[in-house]
Amino acid sequence: MYTIYIIKNIINSKWYVGQTKQALKTRWRGHVEAALSGKGSLLHNAMRKHGAECFWIEPVMTCATSAEADALEQESIEFLSADERRHGYNVAPGGGRILCEYAARSLWARRAYEVQSTQEDIDRLKAEYRARSIKVWGDKTLAERSEVLRKTTAAQAPEQRSVKVRTWQALRTPEERSTTVRKANAKLTPEERSEVKRKMWERKTPEQRSEVLRKANAALTPEQHRERMRKANASRTPEMVKAAHEKRLKNIGPEARRAAARKTWETRRRKIAAGLEESPSERMRRNAKKWAQENPERARANALNASQCATRKRREQVAAYPLEI
Repeated sequence: MYTIYIIKNIINSKWYVGQTKQALKTRWRGHVEAALSGKGSLLHNAMRKHGAECFWIEPVMTCATSAEADALEQESIEFLSADERRHGYNVAPGGGRILCEYAARSLWARRAYEVQSTQEDIDRLKAEYRARSIKVWGDKTLAERSEVLRKTTAAQAPEQRSVKVRTWQALRTPEERSTTVRKANAKLTPEERSEVKRKMWERKTPEQRSEVLRKANAALTPEQHRERMRKANASRTPEMVKAAHEKRLKNIGPEARRAAARKTWETRRRKIAAGLEESPSERMRRNAKKWAQENPERARANALNASQCATRKRREQVAAYPLEI
């Protein structure tokens, strides 16, 4: 199994895209050791300059064959422009580790590989990139550029678009993703937003759905959580509630069920002791009092019946133990 991963420099937001068959922790340890040993690649030079703590690594996707890994690595590098000095630390377009491929890289990549990270070189590379950008886009406005990119994306296969979307999601911080999604949702109608959310939810695996719900619930206060559960249960029938409960029980083992029940009961006991929640006996008395106020006639009949039953029980006890004179 091959893993496509990215490394981001949080100081200047530059990327490095790579692939590995090792565990991600092992590969990251290899990068850190190479940087400490004095290897001269762009990534390792930057790690020595800024410190390894200024970089984070994250997996983007996995694939089964080397050919698929090469193709996905090339697409990710092209999408991020990671083989350009301004954007990243890759010295080749990716998709293989043969030296002859390095000889075929562009003039821009060769210069980024050969120069040192001095301010003069950086300024020269910025000027070259700006000149190349002007040559590509000309005097097009931002709206015209967006339209060109939109048409290019529409002409791509769904698999290519999915790769770019997954890469984008993995390479942005949660704050950046939230800001972009919020701006995109502001342009949609409520019906369109609901449809987008439904499609995204359907594409998630059960594990991803559980993780999303866990994070959402962790960010809620107890009052918000209770209100959310109340609204969710109000729209469900008793059969739906029972089926959901049975499904949750099937997904966890006996030990996990006992641990969850024990944790729930301990939480309730602490709340009861602190006066934040009423005890079961108090709740029963309150419900009984409320029911008696709503049904006074039945309450009187039940009280009379209870009194008669108590009197009859006392008489039976007296008859069972007669006094000896």
